[in-house]
Amino acid sequence: MSLYFLKRTALLIPLLLGITFITFSLVKALPGDPVFSLAGERSSPEIIAKIREEIGADKGILRQYAGYVGLLLKGEMGRSYFTNRNVADDLVEKFPNTARLALTAMLISAPLGILLGFAAAVGRPSTDRLISVITVSGISMPVFWSGLLLMLIFSLRLNLLPPSGTGGVQYLLLPAVTLALPALSAIVRVTRISVAELLSAQFIRTSRAKGLSEFRIYAVHILRNSLIPVVTVIGLELGSYLNGAVLTETIFGWDGIGRYAMEGIMKRDYPVIMGCIIAGTAVFVVINLIVDLVYHIIDPRMRLHGADR
Repeated sequence: MSLYFLKRTALLIPLLLGITFITFSLVKALPGDPVFSLAGERSSPEIIAKIREEIGADKGILRQYAGYVGLLLKGEMGRSYFTNRNVADDLVEKFPNTARLALTAMLISAPLGILLGFAAAVGRPSTDRLISVITVSGISMPVFWSGLLLMLIFSLRLNLLPPSGTGGVQYLLLPAVTLALPALSAIVRVTRISVAELLSAQFIRTSRAKGLSEFRIYAVHILRNSLIPVVTVIGLELGSYLNGAVLTETIFGWDGIGRYAMEGIMKRDYPVIMGCIIAGTAVFVVINLIVDLVYHIIDPRMRLHGADR
């Protein structure tokens, strides 16, 4: 298995290089010019030319890309056009806030989603219908609507939690619940389908014929074998949240990567946009490796397969 993960890690270098080139090209092709935002549209051509030279926009795209890769190799991501702060430092500063929000949301959605999905699959039809209604409602509600609704109820009407800001648990609850609702619905649906398929499997009938208790059948054989697709969904949702929940962070004024990326996009701040995308790519790569490791822990057959490779 260690050889398998070494091979996966070695593939990351060309993958990241390809992603940086595609991303760099697409970002440069975006409409608008940050030079005019910095200098003003009525500035003289001399000032505009000077700013282009200072930020390196007067060079060809290949030279700009080569310079950016050189910065990445040094552990840097350039400086923001507007704040002149190091983008890497800003990402390091804001990532813990995004990680707190993402992990709290997953701690809410993952256990509850697995529990509700399992109950929907093995429970009565009425239970299944009730949980399905909750699931569809969670998927159907846009984040900006559910976030504002929670803010209206718990902040403005009941005055229990602050409506926005970055801080302790009281500031974290509303954005975390808002962020958890779509993931909760997805986890419930995948868990329900996976468990329902296993209920009629041959090895489950064999386990009952051997006299195993229902608790052991459900807890060990059904639940564990149904977790492979569930882990995939959790990994995708967590990777997405760690990249920054743009709408949620913007609505609640949460000082994370998503809000930082949105500000960079609105200002055409290319180093900020590129830094957020590159950091997000690295997060997804790490999450995929972790998900693969969990696969090998859950399913012994995958461990054997990985050892063969």
